[in-house]
Parts: sequence; C-alpha cells; structure tokens
Amino acid sequence: MKTLGLPNAIYNTSVLEIPDSYVKEINKLTFNFIWEGKPAKIKRKTKISDVNQGGFKLMDFEIINKALKIARI
Repeated sequence: MKTLGLPNAIYNTSVLEIPDSYVKEINKLTFNFIWEGKPAKIKRKTKISDVNQGGFKLMDFEIINKALKIARI
C-alpha cells in the first residue's frame, strides 16, 4: 500500500480538492486491504505509530490530506 496504492492518491490530493467522504473511504479501503476484510486485531493508532513505539508506520490518508491542506496555505 505504501509503494503502489497511496502515492497515487496522495498526488491527486496535492493537486485537487478531495471531499472528506473520499478521504474516509480511501482510509477504509487501505485498512480493509491490510486485514483482508476481517475485523482489525490491532488498533489503527498503533498501526500508524512509529516502529520504535511498536507500530507499523503505516500511512493514515486522513492525516496526510490535512497536512497537504495546511501546506497549501
């Protein structure tokens, strides 16, 4: 997901304004892909945490989208 899936969406977000409903859907699809549609066994906050903190350093698209909006300003 970090290599093939999210960079395309991140690029589109940096160029275009994407509705919040799409951002939430992209996040949902990302985490469903990781767990293969099964219920998550690890909290989302843990998955996006740094490796030093026991996380997977997974990208949270909602946070990335907010950061890109701030960068535009």
